[in-house]
Amino acid sequence: MDKEYEILKAALQLFVKEGFHGTPTSRIAREAGVATGTLFHYYKTKDDLVIALYADIKEKMARVLETAVVWKKDFFDTFRSVHLNMLNWAMDHPTEFRFLEQFQTSPFLAFISAEEIKKQTAPHIALLEAAIEAGAIKASPPYLLYAMITSQVFAVYHYIQQSNLSSHESRQIIDESFEMIWKMLQ
Repeated sequence: MDKEYEILKAALQLFVKEGFHGTPTSRIAREAGVATGTLFHYYKTKDDLVIALYADIKEKMARVLETAVVWKKDFFDTFRSVHLNMLNWAMDHPTEFRFLEQFQTSPFLAFISAEEIKKQTAPHIALLEAAIEAGAIKASPPYLLYAMITSQVFAVYHYIQQSNLSSHESRQIIDESFEMIWKMLQ
């Protein structure tokens, strides 16, 4: 048994279900099948565990997106590929996506350095900057555009999850939402 993996897996499930502050480390350890001391061997504090889980999920998501996104000269197709793959990843990993959403609106976000956030967003910001420079989208601050696009992805995901749509209907909503986001960017 990979104890660290089991701790992260248990923490993910409990944090999403009970919240960060509503989940005691003793319960995480129990769910992971390890002693509380073992949990603290890997993570000195619960804050460290929350941040490590965030980093783990972001890294896994980034790897999937790097391999799945098709980078083309046509910005419309590239942005569409990013949009589709972000939503596909979210739908395939609903617990991880929910954790990221919780994290983004929590005080824990302040523990992530500006350098780390820049590193995580660098490919997206570079794409936005290239599209702005080419005149494919409005000349606006790239980080503002990134924030707007990200919020739309969360909104589309929630709409699909709450609407009990068929696979075909979900795909149609994803396509339509991209068209709306693209128009917003132009």
